[in-house]
Order: sequence, then C-alpha cells, then structure tokens
Amino acid sequence: MFRECQIFILSRQSYAEEGFWYSKGLIDLEMVNHMLQFTRSISGLDDSDSDLVSNGLKQGFLSPCFLVKEPSIWPFLSYPKLISTIRDLIGPSIRFCHGGDILFAHRSGFPFHRDLWFDFSEPPSWDSGLKNFKFVRAITFFHEYRPITFGLYPGSHLVNSCSRKAIWIDVNPGDVVFFDPRLLHSGLACDFPKYGSILTFAVENKHSYDYHFYRRFVQIPDRYTSPSKSFIDFLSKLSLYSPSIMDLALQNFYRKQLAHISPAEPPQGYLSTHFNNRTACT
Repeated sequence: MFRECQIFILSRQSYAEEGFWYSKGLIDLEMVNHMLQFTRSISGLDDSDSDLVSNGLKQGFLSPCFLVKEPSIWPFLSYPKLISTIRDLIGPSIRFCHGGDILFAHRSGFPFHRDLWFDFSEPPSWDSGLKNFKFVRAITFFHEYRPITFGLYPGSHLVNSCSRKAIWIDVNPGDVVFFDPRLLHSGLACDFPKYGSILTFAVENKHSYDYHFYRRFVQIPDRYTSPSKSFIDFLSKLSLYSPSIMDLALQNFYRKQLAHISPAEPPQGYLSTHFNNRTACT
C-alpha cells in the first residue's frame, strides 16, 4: 500500500510538471489483440494495403465515431488500469471526452504539434493561474511489429517551461503514453502499419466544454455522432459521463465562444528559440 501511494504521488507530480506519464504494459495482450482485430475489421483494409495508404492511393483510417457506436470495444474505454491511472494523474472525477480516435495504417510521421484549441500561449488554455486545466490524452498501439516511436518535449505544456531537449519513447503494444494536450508531441514515420487509439478524459469544467465543442464543431465537424442512450448508460455507470460535455444543444453558444482559433503548431521559429535540438532516447 505504501509503494502504491508513492507511485501515485510521483505520477501526479510528474504529470503536472513534465506533461506526460509513460506506463509500460498497462493494457494486457488479450485486449490489445481484440482491439487490433476490431480495427482491421472495420477499416476494410489489411496489412497489404498499407503501402497504398501511405502513398495516398487509399485513404488511411482515423475515426472518432466507432468509439461511441461499437459496444464491443467499450470495455477498452473503461479498461480498469487505464481509468485508474488517469484518475491518479488528474483526480478521481474524470469524464470521457468525445474526442478519441481509432488509427489504422498511418505509416507517415507527424511534426511536433499540440492538441490545442486556443491561440498559442494565450488564455484561457495558457493562463498559468488556472489550476483546473486537467486533461489526459492517452495513446496506445495495437500493432504486431516493432515499437512506434513517440516524441515529446517535457514541460512544453507550461508557458514558462525551461529549455528542454525532446525525448523519444519506443511504445510497444499495450504500452500507454498519457499526455497533456498542450504538450508538444510528435510521431516518427515507420515502415510498417500503425494500429492504435487515442482516448481523452478530463475533469469537468469550462476547459472540457471548450475542448469537446472545438473538436465536434470546429476542428473536424460532421465526423462525430451523438452518443446513444446505451453508451450514455455505459459511461454513467462508471461515473465517466457528463451531459454538459456531450450535450449537442450547446452547439451555437460554443461556436461563438471558439471564434479565435489557430493551428495547433507553434509559431515558426518557436522550437529553435525555446528548445534545444531533439535528442533520441528509449
């Protein structure tokens, strides 16, 4: 019990200061294999198609809808070790945010960016006085090949973060990287298919409302579907549901609130000015 308490304190403090937490082997292989087969089945693609996907001849797969519509994968959303870790990181009163994705056959890498929804370094997402910005993005992979390399700049979720070098984490199937959506992160290109998922949880407050409505109505409109009653019941039993976050009736109000939107990437020159060159690590 004492060791568990130590780990809890360490993880929460580290997440607040560094902006991420890495957990090896958190998802058991049975669940990993289940999600891998599901992702393959709904995509209509298989490993042989991945060259076509990376060359633009077939569309890769990135969908938020199946997380809401498919009961067969809801146990993944509520995986006990996953949920307990997120609660350790930001507090017990977490809620599911309608902003997760299923990934398939994305061989290409992506540049350093933030999963952010307000102008870079501007309030309210960057107001250092706000202590209730409590978000977790959890990324994990289901592939059967070599690790996926995931890069990040520790501490880059904070406006006054000091100069740091990027680190690179080799993420194996079942490993999970938990990160603050403000954190600069990236993924290296690989020569094999990627299968994975990104889930989002938050403490319910104005930030979580802003996040949901930005994702739903501004960033990628028309790709999200309203949650079914069965999905709402599923989340409610686990104390993971928030009507305020998921209620689409507030659409018009939040469209006005999210009027000043900028890309997630930082201004040109920011990385070279504020951070050292990237350095690899595993």
